[in-house]
Amino acid sequence: MAAEATLYWIMVLDIESFSTRTDPIQKSLRAAMYEVLREALAQADLPERDIVVADRGDGVLMLVPPTVSPVRLAGALIRAFDDGLGQKAAIFSAAHAMRFRIALHQGLAAPDGQGWSGDAVNAACRLVDAQPLREVLKAAESAHLAFIVSDEVYRGVIRHGHRTIDPAAYLPLTFEAKGGVDFRSWVYVPGYSAPPGLPAAAGDRPGPEGGAAPAAPGEENPARSNAQGAARDTGRSTEGGSGRDTSRSTGGSGRDTSRSTGGSGQDTGPSTGGSAQGSDQDPPRSGRDSAGESPQGPAPGTVPAPGVIQNVDVVHGDVVARDKVVTVHTQGPVRL
Repeated sequence: MAAEATLYWIMVLDIESFSTRTDPIQKSLRAAMYEVLREALAQADLPERDIVVADRGDGVLMLVPPTVSPVRLAGALIRAFDDGLGQKAAIFSAAHAMRFRIALHQGLAAPDGQGWSGDAVNAACRLVDAQPLREVLKAAESAHLAFIVSDEVYRGVIRHGHRTIDPAAYLPLTFEAKGGVDFRSWVYVPGYSAPPGLPAAAGDRPGPEGGAAPAAPGEENPARSNAQGAARDTGRSTEGGSGRDTSRSTGGSGRDTSRSTGGSGQDTGPSTGGSAQGSDQDPPRSGRDSAGESPQGPAPGTVPAPGVIQNVDVVHGDVVARDKVVTVHTQGPVRL
């Protein structure tokens, strides 16, 4: 009676450029691969007896029972692989260099007497064999491995940011596999803030509740851009009936210094009637010149509006790609 298919976490490991080596080096690399594998499992506190390890010549197929947390596989185990490969890199020559491509997927698999079969097994093998993943590892010259996960694993495990896992270091990769099937996956390279060679795409990264995740450093967050655009449009509008332009007011008084309608008695520019209260009565602000600009001056490539007081500061953030909350203290209307 054939065994029933069972749910597993499926991990596939391949040695980079294995087939280009000579037979003696291939034999030595295989021995070193199993040594790194055993040490990594022990370091990650994963019981080797509970994990099925099937040889693939230039790598291994591992079937991990669902009782094992995938957080440990994507976190502690990947870190242990990276540590073990780093130790080997310190003593191996360039001709004997060993680096891994590792894939993680989940799904049903069943033994068939000769090995393991199932669509999930095929998918995991296609992930680890993806040409774009090979190119990422080639571009990451100082890395010891490249890690790729299926979209299901990313959404169910990685994006939640469990301890030892940094979702911001993953980038999406969609590639065409055999049969013209598009595979969506996510790539991580230990030691790199983002996988080299892959374009950043913040709009494609799901957030903790399924929405768009914060933009990575240097990326533009579409939601933030839309909000800033709306704020700029609001800043250009005028208050109906008041004769005051909200985008041309000074930082302290809130009165119009460039347009005068004559009649309100509060206009500070040239007036045709009524009493005028000139803004030149206000003392200049400390640290700014008489034109109302900060010592740093306007931002490069911009022309400040008349009477607008500008102050340019730099906000420093950490290296993790998440939204920053900035509090701005000001007086009067502000033009964004």
